[in-house]
Amino acid sequence: VKPDGSIDFDDSNALGVTSTFNNGIYQAIVRNRNYRGPIVVEVRGQNVAGVQSDGGNPATASSQQLHVMNGGHVLYGVMPLFEGFSAGDVNVTPLTTCAVTRAQFLGGMSAGMYGLTNVNLGQHFGMSAIRTQLPFEFANSGSFGNNLTYSYVMAALSQVARNIGVANVWDFYLGMSRDCLDDGIL
Repeated sequence: VKPDGSIDFDDSNALGVTSTFNNGIYQAIVRNRNYRGPIVVEVRGQNVAGVQSDGGNPATASSQQLHVMNGGHVLYGVMPLFEGFSAGDVNVTPLTTCAVTRAQFLGGMSAGMYGLTNVNLGQHFGMSAIRTQLPFEFANSGSFGNNLTYSYVMAALSQVARNIGVANVWDFYLGMSRDCLDDGIL
């Protein structure tokens, strides 16, 4: 995050790289230990060299459990404060992505703005906040989520996507984040 609150999306300026494990947990190694401030974490789909990124869709679990996450599909989350040595959890979901894009619309990324947009989005969907919560994973495939309401919200959103004819739920989530970016309103 630049000093003016804008986000530097240039991959050549990335603070670090990550390794993602099969259960969705990832580890980031930050190369620039002098950086202080919020860090945006980007999760990007890929389909290269026989590796396919995909994710579950509760609305189509019986007919097509996994939907392909292509290179254009991205999710964002933010570590609100990095002090050059800190470690912490950063949850990345379609809703944290909307919080990031909404913060961009409202004037830029900061720890306070990200906190505010997370609380606003959480309240919109009947939760206290979303930044520190993970949806419970009904399939119990190794994920660590424990928030049932968050799971129901994600299931409802995937059902809305299915009902309006969106074939890939990741397209719907991308549309949600773009909607928050264009006018700040979901």
